[in-house]
Amino acid sequence: MRAEAGNIVWAEHVVADVLWKQENGFFKRDEITPDAVEQLDQLARSDHWWVRLYVAEILRGQPEFRTGAMVARLAQDVHPSVRKTIEQGIEKATKADNLQPRQEL
Repeated sequence: MRAEAGNIVWAEHVVADVLWKQENGFFKRDEITPDAVEQLDQLARSDHWWVRLYVAEILRGQPEFRTGAMVARLAQDVHPSVRKTIEQGIEKATKADNLQPRQEL
């Protein structure tokens, strides 16, 4: 569990770093790093529902991190909170009509 906790903390750091760079003008709003998407993809495969929920929350609010595979996986999650959160993100994207899942890296 200790190694897994370290991986979760590192993944959150990588994602938070990209978000900070976007918010502070170092990255364009839709600019991300492949490493951040990879970290989220790994977290989306976690055995812990709360880790998958974190990913769903990021994808709901930050569509630039989405991949079709992550969205599809989380939309079929066994935990209702994860499914609901990602469904809200999909609904939000549909309403905006310009937010599409990122191409696979």
